[in-house]
Formats: sequence, C-alpha cells, structure tokens
Amino acid sequence: MYPDLKRMLVRHMRFPCRQAFDEAEDNRRVYQRSAAQLVEGAMDGGVSGLFMYGQTGSGKTYTMTSIEAQAAEHIFGSARQAGVECRVD
Repeated sequence: MYPDLKRMLVRHMRFPCRQAFDEAEDNRRVYQRSAAQLVEGAMDGGVSGLFMYGQTGSGKTYTMTSIEAQAAEHIFGSARQAGVECRVD
C-alpha cells in the first residue's frame, strides 16, 4: 500500500528460475541438481541460499527436510574425507 493506505502499490519483479521439479522427482536428484553446489560453495567460504516455491501441501517441507539431511551428510562426509574431526553437541 501507498502511505495513504488507499492505493495499492504493485511492483513487478522478475526472478530467474533455474530448476523446476515435478512430484515424481527423487529427493536425492533434487539435492544433486539444486543444493549440492550451494553446499560446496558454502564449505569453500561462500554464502548460499535456496528458495522453494509451491502450492500448499505440495511437499516442500518433506523435500526441504531431505535436503537438510543430505547437506549434513555432505558436510560431515567431506570433513571426514579431509581428516577433519567435526561434531555437533
């Protein structure tokens, strides 16, 4: 709303969408195609963000929970391979 609270402010914005997945996509494949590269970049000192859009009830929470678990496996597995001891208390 504009400050007068009478007129609507509409601002059109464009966001690029690099990936789209349907309901048949496997969570491992979603991770590999969307989040694995972001995790690698974060482990190299970068900052990453992942946004999920979809209709309510479409499975975003289920998929994001899987992505979080796979990211943890990725991070701790990479640390183990590098001989770095990591733990979460």
